[in-house]
Amino acid sequence: MNAGQILNLRLARKRRMRAAKEAQAESNRAKSSVPGTIRRTAKAEMLRRDAVLAGHELDPTKKKREVTGSAGNRRASTVKMSVLVSGHRTSISLEAEFEREFRRICRKLGEPLGTAVTRIDRQRKPDQSLSSAIRVFVLGHVRDEVRMRSP
Repeated sequence: MNAGQILNLRLARKRRMRAAKEAQAESNRAKSSVPGTIRRTAKAEMLRRDAVLAGHELDPTKKKREVTGSAGNRRASTVKMSVLVSGHRTSISLEAEFEREFRRICRKLGEPLGTAVTRIDRQRKPDQSLSSAIRVFVLGHVRDEVRMRSP
């Protein structure tokens, strides 16, 4: 075989591989059609109704919010946030109350959420999760605010 024939074989193989990938992608798109979307939407609506019945407010502007069970009949609302920390994306799960308070503190400090999370990440203990470190940060700020208000 000469160089031209080898090149033609390689190009033909690339075309077959590309066609196989496109066929697989099309198959995946066909599998993830409307019925699955309807099921996911129905489940989200059911969780939203349960949270409202339990007396929790849900912010419809939040993209990622899930309601998870807790002790007894109470339900705790958990917010999942995706943030950029030191150049990589990470996901943080916080209770809705901590998430709201954390956002309020960031606004009060005039600091973007990502910057605050990066700062907390750098200051946390090695064995402490990032979510836990954010809760401790929020608790410290709220405690300081209460001390400043009391005579």
